Amino acid sequence: AGTGTVTASAVGLTRTANVTVTVDAVLTLSPMTLSLQAGQSQLFSATATDANGNPATVTWSTSGDIGTINSDGLFTAGTSAGTGTVTASAVGLPKPADVTVTVDPILNLSPEEVSLRAGTTQQFTATAFDASGNPATVTWSTSGGIGTINSDGQFTAGTSAGTGTVTASAVGLSRTANITVTVDPVLTLTPTTASVHAGGTQEFT
Repeated sequence: AGTGTVTASAVGLTRTANVTVTVDAVLTLSPMTLSLQAGQSQLFSATATDANGNPATVTWSTSGDIGTINSDGLFTAGTSAGTGTVTASAVGLPKPADVTVTVDPILNLSPEEVSLRAGTTQQFTATAFDASGNPATVTWSTSGGIGTINSDGQFTAGTSAGTGTVTASAVGLSRTANITVTVDPVLTLTPTTASVHAGGTQEFT
């Protein structure tokens, strides 16, 4: 950009034209796409020049409720998963960058330890969310031959005493609860009635 003249000369005469050269305003932004986890930060860089080639001030904004950005272009992701934009604006130009915020997958299991009698039941509860914050399906399994569990998380103890685990699995994670199955003490006597002659014997077991 700049100003100057164009001069034509002939037959002892000159004619001069004033000329102004302009350039398009320019705004650059980096990075243009970004994926980061909730709570993390990323510094964006933007440069702007006006139609005269002079540096211009850049302002920042966000959309999509994905986080905040300060006047230096430092973006801090929020606590929830989502998508949105970070926009740099200058010289009448907006330049958006696409931003995706993810969260760590979550799997919670309750209760984490149970002791119950043979043949009784216990309801387990598990909640799972994927990296986008969406609810995820939980699968169930047992170990130790202590009983069975259905797709709703209801555990039924077997008929024998023992220890084992109930495991909830989802979003690449697993959580385990320790299980103890007990049985009631048992005492049997045979026979339960007997008639014995004086001096005779009867074996009981």
